[in-house]
This record gives sequence, C-alpha cells and structure tokens, in this order.
Amino acid sequence: MKSYNKKHLRGRFAFRTILEWKKDFAKIENQALKAAKMQSFLAGFTLSRARNRRVLSGIASLVLFVGWNSRIYKHLLPSFIGDYAPDTLWALLVFLVVLSLWPQLSMRRATWIALLISYSIECSQLVQTQWLQNIRNAKVGGLLLGHGFLWSDMLCYTVGIAMGALIDAYFTTAIWNLANKSKWVLIRF
Repeated sequence: MKSYNKKHLRGRFAFRTILEWKKDFAKIENQALKAAKMQSFLAGFTLSRARNRRVLSGIASLVLFVGWNSRIYKHLLPSFIGDYAPDTLWALLVFLVVLSLWPQLSMRRATWIALLISYSIECSQLVQTQWLQNIRNAKVGGLLLGHGFLWSDMLCYTVGIAMGALIDAYFTTAIWNLANKSKWVLIRF
C-alpha cells in the first residue's frame, strides 16, 4: 500500500473537487442553455396566444348545442336551471365567440368586451321599435336579441362570462405550464 502525506492528500482532494466543480458547471451551463433556448422560443408568446381557434370554436358549438337544448327542454329541467341556464350559457357563448375571433386578447379585455356586448343586447331590449320587434319575432333574432329586459339576465350574463374567464385562465395557465415543463401542471395532455 502506498502511503500519502497530508500535503499530497490535500492536492489530490483539491484536484478531485475541481473536476467535480467542472462537471457541475457543465451541467448548470447545459441547463441554462436549454432554458435560454426555451425562453427564446417562447419570447413572443403570451398566455393568450396559447388559445386555439378551432378548439374555442368547437367548445362554442358545444355550448350553443347545450344552451339551445336547455331552452327547448326547459320544462324537463329543474326550475332554477331551466330559468337561468340558457342565459348563462348564452353569455358563455358570447365570451367564447370573442375569444375565437381574437385569440390574442388578454383575458381581461375579452371579459370586458363580452360583458359590453351582453349588457348592450340586454339593454337594447328596453327599446321596442317596430323593426326591432320584427327581428325579435324571427327565431334566430329572438335568440340573439331576446324579448324583454330582466335584471336576472344581467346577473346570468355576469356569471356565464365569469365562468368562461375562469375556465380560460385555468386552461391557458395549464398550457403555459406544460410549455415550461413545470411540475405543477394539473392537466396532462
């Protein structure tokens, strides 16, 4: 067995430590390079750009189908749901259409635009001119413009658009986390 003095051991230990440090720095540099590549890839993206028009249009079609059927089969549903679900789903549909048309909008702007459209249409029901009545008497016109002003409709619109905003925030955050490979992603695609 070879015997080592303290000075020799110190040098050998220092040499091993330097090699380990070099390996650690190489790992850190590699991770930083990967992170920089990911940041440069995602540099122009915002959360709102994670939206897909086709997906939003598909969800809007589903909401339209469910909302239409909730209005048609209102008598089969519990009274509370039958009374308020169609208006809530209509507002959710407006929110989804706004996002489908402008997927780059921030959630806040999309929410305000959808609320403005919904409230404007509801307030237009206070105006009872003949030409508006003719539009409202048509099936599609009646579904789009409604027939009479109700404060409960305003509340339903607020709830529907708030639901849409919360769902949008959840999914865009989940997609953003997935793009960043975060371990806190709640949804697996």
